[in-house]
Amino acid sequence: MTACFKTAKGFTLLEILVAFTILAIALSSIFQLFGGTLRNIEDSERYALAALLAEQTMNEKLFGESFEAGSDAGVYKGNESFKWSTEIGEYEEVIGWEMEPEQALQPVTYSVKVTVGWKDGKSERSLELISLKTFVEEAKR
Repeated sequence: MTACFKTAKGFTLLEILVAFTILAIALSSIFQLFGGTLRNIEDSERYALAALLAEQTMNEKLFGESFEAGSDAGVYKGNESFKWSTEIGEYEEVIGWEMEPEQALQPVTYSVKVTVGWKDGKSERSLELISLKTFVEEAKR
């Protein structure tokens, strides 16, 4: 009995190495794609949380018990990686408020700016909200 190797079918070692190389390149590309997608999802979550925290701080400043001009800053409890700052000042560029000098009430508009910042790896990121609040006060005579 003699064995005939000419009719044996199969893969050579070179063909197997080429197939593994192609598979490795394809899988590494797929893993990089998934890694980038996960980073983008994490960035989106941080921006959404920053917007929510900024809106919460803005509402506290606009509708809180006291409303005073000035600036303030701090860190969120429970979310120490996020810091906030606020600036409240008189807004000078209000158009459309034409009142007679003898009237007893005058509108005063304040600008409220809330900035929420966080560290994202080596870089600093921030989100800023600006709103206006108008009071009607007695005219200064």
